[in-house]
Amino acid sequence: MLQERLIAAVMDAADELAHRALEVHDGNQSRYAIGVLEAVEPPSEAGWRTELRIEIQNHDTDEMNRVVDDMCARVGGEDPDYEFSQETAEIVDAAT
Repeated sequence: MLQERLIAAVMDAADELAHRALEVHDGNQSRYAIGVLEAVEPPSEAGWRTELRIEIQNHDTDEMNRVVDDMCARVGGEDPDYEFSQETAEIVDAAT
C-alpha cells in the first residue's frame, strides 16, 4: 500500500513538472520529467502525451510521428485491441 502511494506521488510530481516546463517552453525539463514517468511506469500514456505535446509545440512533424509510433509500440504492445484514453487519442489526432 505504501509503495503504491509513493509511486503515485512520484508520478503526480513528475507529471506536474512536465506540464509546468511545457508551459514555459522548457523542453529539456519536460523531457527529464518524462524520463522519470517512464522509469516509474513505462507503459503509462502520461509521459507519451507530454512528449507529443513538446513535439507539437516545436512543430517537428518527424518527431511527432516517431513519438506516436513509439507510443503505439510500447503502450499498446502486442494487444491489437488496445485503445488509448480519450485524452491521448485527441492529442494523437491533433499531431497527425
